[in-house]
Amino acid sequence: MNQAVKSKILDVARNKFFTFGIKGVTMDEIASDAGIGKATLYENFSSKNILVQEVINEKILEMETYLNTITTSLKEDEELDLIKTIRALIDFGNKELKEMKEPFLAEIRKNFFPVSEKLQYSSLIRSIITELVTRGMKDHIFRTDCNIHIIIDTIIIIVENII
Repeated sequence: MNQAVKSKILDVARNKFFTFGIKGVTMDEIASDAGIGKATLYENFSSKNILVQEVINEKILEMETYLNTITTSLKEDEELDLIKTIRALIDFGNKELKEMKEPFLAEIRKNFFPVSEKLQYSSLIRSIITELVTRGMKDHIFRTDCNIHIIIDTIIIIVENII
């Protein structure tokens, strides 16, 4: 299996799926846009479902890697600039939302995103937000006379509704 061809297929599929949704894209279109024959496409990915799952797995890995990096930085770097970290998280979220359009997101919510993964992300996001708010209050970036649990829960609800 040629890794360059496989990468090209994944790039094309990712762009098309994220823009038009999974059902809105055919394997013929992916092969054509990747500049390969349909046989080559099926040599690398035996079905559309396998290709979709690989695209999703790559995206999940990207997101996990980024969020784990933030988590590690929050735990290990007492001098971390919280404002820059919050801005970086907002920018990351905006980039993700711009890349994945509604047709794709609607299909993912319905068919491809198991509850266990939602819970995993909720836990990771809760951990990051809790650490940001806790440190922000300690450093007097955020008001300290507010109930921290209400602030955290409110932010998490907003984030999850956006996602």
